[in-house]
Amino acid sequence: MRKIHKKCVFSVVLTLVLCELVLRLYGHLHPSLLAYNPSRYLKFKARPGDFSYGFPINSDGFKDVPFIAAKTRDEYRIAAIGDSLVFSMVPYEGSFCTQIEGEHPTVNVMNFGVIGTSPEDYITILKKDAIRFAPDAVIVFLYMGNDFLPTTQKWYEYSALATVVHHSIKAVRSYKGQDIRQNYAYDDNMTPFSYPDFLRTQSKYAITYLMDDNQFRKEFDRAMLSVYAMRDICSRHRIRFSVVALPDRLQLDPALQKEVADHLKISVSAFDYLRPQKMLAETLGANGIAFVDLYQPFADDSLRKFINNDIHFNLLVNKLVATSLPTDWFKKD
Repeated sequence: MRKIHKKCVFSVVLTLVLCELVLRLYGHLHPSLLAYNPSRYLKFKARPGDFSYGFPINSDGFKDVPFIAAKTRDEYRIAAIGDSLVFSMVPYEGSFCTQIEGEHPTVNVMNFGVIGTSPEDYITILKKDAIRFAPDAVIVFLYMGNDFLPTTQKWYEYSALATVVHHSIKAVRSYKGQDIRQNYAYDDNMTPFSYPDFLRTQSKYAITYLMDDNQFRKEFDRAMLSVYAMRDICSRHRIRFSVVALPDRLQLDPALQKEVADHLKISVSAFDYLRPQKMLAETLGANGIAFVDLYQPFADDSLRKFINNDIHFNLLVNKLVATSLPTDWFKKD
């Protein structure tokens, strides 16, 4: 009886080990949604039918009018990909995606922003959502505050088998998307968070500017792998590809910089606030990727740029983004 028990245990362990090895090999050769770990994408994509300041999330889970596969004759279709700054924390009419359409009447900017995502998730958004609508161009908006932060692994992500089981369970549960809890009137003077909460968020993002050069290079290169993957996908589909650097509030506000430094008990001089943009300009330029850094237009504008106690852009800055991008990005070849 004891021998049978030992054989059963051995068989189970051997099966699990073989499954782990096979899944790791398969994931290396054929990356898939299960192996790729799209947890943030699945967790934070908005729920169709929910409301953002009175505007309904479309059936594909995005803050835009319903997406239509067929293009009109003169339409120039752009897929805007990014996190909550693209999703937009202002009403639909005031988001920079909609404002761009106002500036360029033949352009259709499809808002593929998903709250809480990062460059690795942007690949999933491009492959799973954007490509099937045949965009003429893809613009990826990188947020300097958190797109280069160190990543942390969930317990199940250390095992290919556990990752597959975890995502399979989520799929069986038929996740419907997150409730964005934004069905109230927008006020440009509202204060959605307490100042201590806001300061904690900005202190967390300050790691981007505090990391030593070797650690930052590691995180930067990780993000660039995602950018290169998106460029290659667009190249195969003959889609124009470009990148925009969206500045972090902490980069622009000296008073906030001092408060964060005091909160972290670190000298203000320890922060390298413009390192992300400098490395992006150098790296993307060397790889022939069209790039625009919006730091200077933001720095030159003296108007209030952000929602109170929040990292997100207010209405004026959404307009500023729309008018600061190169006009030739919105023209057919």
